[in-house]
Amino acid sequence: MFSKKLRLSIKNTPRRPEEILNAPHITLKTSRNQVNHNRFGVIVSAKVEPKAVLRHRLKRRLAAILSGWPSLGADLLFILRTQEKNLPRATLKKETDALLRRLLQKRRADPAAGAA
Repeated sequence: MFSKKLRLSIKNTPRRPEEILNAPHITLKTSRNQVNHNRFGVIVSAKVEPKAVLRHRLKRRLAAILSGWPSLGADLLFILRTQEKNLPRATLKKETDALLRRLLQKRRADPAAGAA
């Protein structure tokens, strides 16, 4: 998973995120943070996958995908909301990359938006 430095704790999660981006299987909630690196949180509900082993597998897959992305100085909360039993890794990567590209484009277009 993520090192402690890169984890987004529940205490640090803002109640109202700056942006919410959606893909067919993933929701991304983002807000800027005061550190120079990204902090990640991943939620896979027991309604999505009842078995903990498979929930953690999805989290590890998402963590591997996110390791290659540059730092945005943001808190990123990924919520998987698929009902498919076996979400293919390629689909997960494609949707995650698309969400992060949209976020990058928005941040480049308006870098001061939401800054504290």
